[in-house]
Amino acid sequence: MENKKVLKITCYVCDARKVQESTLAAYERIEIVCDILLAGPEAKKLLANYAVSVTADQVLDLEGEVRISSVNGAAEIHPGQVLPDGKWFLTVNGNLDIAPSSEDVLKSYLGISVNGSVTCPQSLAALLSAVSVRTSPLHSSVPAYHAFPSQSRVWALARSTSPEASLY
Repeated sequence: MENKKVLKITCYVCDARKVQESTLAAYERIEIVCDILLAGPEAKKLLANYAVSVTADQVLDLEGEVRISSVNGAAEIHPGQVLPDGKWFLTVNGNLDIAPSSEDVLKSYLGISVNGSVTCPQSLAALLSAVSVRTSPLHSSVPAYHAFPSQSRVWALARSTSPEASLY
């Protein structure tokens, strides 16, 4: 009798979109623990046919050639930033700051997932429908989105790296 092993995968983003049946068949059991699982319809069908357990905060059904950009720590979207070429999904394990006048960059992403909080001007808040935000249970009293008036001095202070910056 063949002695198959158990495969344990623990990661932030698990991309299972191109999983092969031969890989799944090689293991007695597969355990996936991740924040984000990427799986299209074909991959979901294959995973369901084998002893695969998935623990994920979010399962994204992404088909085709969607590329993933992952940032571990604070991230920023700002005007003039190079627009992604093709279909991109952004994941941020930290806080995401979105600067005023960043509409084009924000719209260029297929979606954005943030494990932290998002700070943006109120003028861009309506564009956040493609943004999924998860906060830590330890910070459940902290709102996931922080929207400030676009010309806010608070925003200017938060963006500044100058030691002379002050709020008065």
